[in-house]
Amino acid sequence: MATDAQLKAFAQAAGSAAEKMYLEMMAQRHQGAIMLAGSELKNGKSPDTIQLAKNIVTSQQAELTTLKNLLAAL
Repeated sequence: MATDAQLKAFAQAAGSAAEKMYLEMMAQRHQGAIMLAGSELKNGKSPDTIQLAKNIVTSQQAELTTLKNLLAAL
């Protein structure tokens, strides 16, 4: 989650600065999702939630790679 300060700065940003901030905040969100899913993979008991966690790691990692590529292109 973005902090109040990050959201305030984002609301005041424009152009490529806003794009960069957006991509960075989204990357943090995706990293957090991967971390939480990793915890379920490590400690989970339910096969259904473990499979969901695997799917989350796969999809979020792919999106994180896209975000990083977009950031590199700015």
